[in-house]
Amino acid sequence: MLKNEAIAGTSVVNNPFWWSADDKFFNNALALSSGVAVPKTVILPSNVHPPDTTTKSFRNLKYPLDWDGIFDYVGFPAFFKPFAGGGWKNVYRVEDKEQFLKPTTKQVSLL
Repeated sequence: MLKNEAIAGTSVVNNPFWWSADDKFFNNALALSSGVAVPKTVILPSNVHPPDTTTKSFRNLKYPLDWDGIFDYVGFPAFFKPFAGGGWKNVYRVEDKEQFLKPTTKQVSLL
């Protein structure tokens, strides 16, 4: 959040950039604020709580998710990427809603 606020022009005392140069959310926000064209992007919750989180970590989410709205916004084909990591590991191309909703080993970790 601090990195996003800094990009938006808020003065931040502690430098939120020093530890991570490969943060997908930050890179997306930076590109948008700089006028660089980026694909339509949404951040989806994990199907399991990531380490060091609790149910309170996700209290701002509203369920059920509006999948049709998400699909209409992003469009197909779509690429699903984990929030961390690089080198195109665990990145999946999904052609349509049916393929996304079909449970497979690769996609289950993305829902």
